[in-house]
Amino acid sequence: SIDHNGYVVGNRFYLANYNAGMRVLKVDDLYDDITPTLYEVSSFDTHPSTNSASFHGAWNVYPFFESGNIIISDLDEGLIIVKDPNFDNVDPVANCAPYIATLDRLTGSVTISAADISSGSTDNIGIVKRTITAGQTTFTCNDVGSVFNVTFEVEDDYGNTASCTRAVTVVAETTTYTSAAGGSWSNGSPGIGSNAKISHDYNTSGGGNGSIDACTCEVDATKTLTIAADDYLNITKDITVNGNLIIEHTGSVVQEDPSASVTKAIGATINVELDTPILQTRDFMVMGSPMDTETRAGVFNSAFLVLKHTPDNFIPHPGVPAGGTNFADDNGDFWSSYAGSIDVGEGYIVRPQTGYTDPANHSYPFTYSQGTLNNGNVNRSIVFNGLGTNPDGTPNVLANPYASAISGYDLIDNNALLNEIYFWEHLTPPSPSTPGAGSINFSMDDISMYNLSGGVKAANDPGTSTLPNGVISTGQGFGIKAFGAGTVTFNNTMRLTSGNTTLRRPNENEINRIWLNVSNTEYGIGSSTMVAFNPLGSPQLDPGFDSNRLATAISLYSHLEDGSKQLGIQTREAFDSDIKILMGFASQVDAEVSFIIDIENIEGLNLSNATVYLVDNQENIIHNLSLESYEFRSGQGTFDQRFTLLFEENIVLGPNDNLLKSIAVFPNPTNDIINIYSPHAIINNVEVFDLRGRRIVEILNSEENKYQLDLSSLETAVYFVKVDTEAGSITKKVIKE
Repeated sequence: SIDHNGYVVGNRFYLANYNAGMRVLKVDDLYDDITPTLYEVSSFDTHPSTNSASFHGAWNVYPFFESGNIIISDLDEGLIIVKDPNFDNVDPVANCAPYIATLDRLTGSVTISAADISSGSTDNIGIVKRTITAGQTTFTCNDVGSVFNVTFEVEDDYGNTASCTRAVTVVAETTTYTSAAGGSWSNGSPGIGSNAKISHDYNTSGGGNGSIDACTCEVDATKTLTIAADDYLNITKDITVNGNLIIEHTGSVVQEDPSASVTKAIGATINVELDTPILQTRDFMVMGSPMDTETRAGVFNSAFLVLKHTPDNFIPHPGVPAGGTNFADDNGDFWSSYAGSIDVGEGYIVRPQTGYTDPANHSYPFTYSQGTLNNGNVNRSIVFNGLGTNPDGTPNVLANPYASAISGYDLIDNNALLNEIYFWEHLTPPSPSTPGAGSINFSMDDISMYNLSGGVKAANDPGTSTLPNGVISTGQGFGIKAFGAGTVTFNNTMRLTSGNTTLRRPNENEINRIWLNVSNTEYGIGSSTMVAFNPLGSPQLDPGFDSNRLATAISLYSHLEDGSKQLGIQTREAFDSDIKILMGFASQVDAEVSFIIDIENIEGLNLSNATVYLVDNQENIIHNLSLESYEFRSGQGTFDQRFTLLFEENIVLGPNDNLLKSIAVFPNPTNDIINIYSPHAIINNVEVFDLRGRRIVEILNSEENKYQLDLSSLETAVYFVKVDTEAGSITKKVIKE
């Protein structure tokens, strides 16, 4: 056959083809960004007797009637009228109603296709092509709540089109915690694309429960969502509380979107609970608020004193050496009593006790409940008084403004005004000998420091791990030194879902315990005593941590460092192998008999890795109690300081340096007697020198592992005790009081 006249109508090309009749070809994508196509979709053979390439058959076609009728002019058959039964000259109808795009709960995203967005569109014959021509098509939780305009076009088989712009609203896929089966999720556990809806009380610490990661969260009226200690609620967007949201101490709530809200309905409750560390009588906290309208009369109502700082008034106290960290004001007007609203991001001194004489060793609970949770950027203005009056910088006191921990590293890294941050560690009581504006003052040696390279513990650190780890807990306050005025900004990128524990409360991993047992097999009697090492303890008498011994038939007990008290349970500071425990023994047995002391139990990593020695001060014997029990004889009576308990870090013996490190000199400071113990080498000579290098005392040929030296005749001063052993010499500094 031979091609002849051809015409284009819409997306059809009508071609007179002589002996082959009329052929209809469809043109697709001619004006799109893809390769167009041309293919035959229908035909009508007006001269079926032959298909040869000769000039017979269809000479012309006319496809322009609105009716869809097509006239074919055939040289042999005459005029022929045909029509496609699926001819369509009616445009489709596009659905322009708003569209809801629902996130996948696990992936946290959704991508809408042309089929999705054009759903609901119709055509009298049928839609064959759907295209998105403008607008965003992939959405995440960050888009939830926003409306996006997406334009699409639909097309039928004859190229008739319709287009529309639909308003797309992004929502999270809801999974509801219900009472079914004692509490379960209706649509699987929440994921990063979920709306976690709490319709039944949920506690993250409950059986089978856990922390929640979701896009949004709702708490129904009368229902309670409890974020337990060390758990978290991590939400990208909005939190709506129609019931109760309880965040327990060290629990965390994190939001990622800075524009997200935390809505508290009328009658709803949001509580952030915080427990202080164990505080002494005059200890204070530096604290802020994770809520936006908290007041002194609210969360700190039970505290007898709250102080607000005024950086403009700061002049460094002349008694504190210049050139170093100094938060001590010259006249006391840096801090003043306060009774107003708690400014978000600011740190306040809080004395949670009922007064200056409140008993020591107490933890104080606080509940923040006013307003709603802070979220997004929090800006604090920073004051600098100039190098003339503040050569070492102007102190400004800030606080973590969120119901979660934040990264101190990120805080410094995102604020050019910050070089480091300072933490108050409340280690020692105030003293009249400490420089400051008051009659008694707190020590600057109780402050730790952190910068981008790491932390430095407080100078007074007694082993309680005051080395900052860069994490700032909920409500925790801290100081900065400003060398320029400006703004410090907290933001959501600094927030953490873990580590909200830097308001130091020791866990079991930080506590070491040893139980000692004394017994007599002849009479079948015995008793035990315990010595604990706890960051909350001290060498002094700690109410709630130290207990007197019982009046048992026989008793092994411990003393304080000065030899006072008879304690059945004594709690010292965090374990250090240099600590020596004085111990006494009492017997009501009216006879001189044998007794056995042994280790009943040991708990704690540090103590488990140490060797325990018992020194019998009466018999001048050093005994390895970790190796075997110790047997001694005693009559009736009370024998204070009969024994001393020593500890040695387990080291590989051999090098003389290790042997010398185990030599102990105590008590230190001392009023008179010092004890020198050398568990692994015989003591040959002992010499005592003053600060000018003059030899004051010399003892030759001791030939013992233990020696007792009387310094009572010496003046109050610092001395150096040189101990010569068969393994070498070591010098120890001793303070004579």
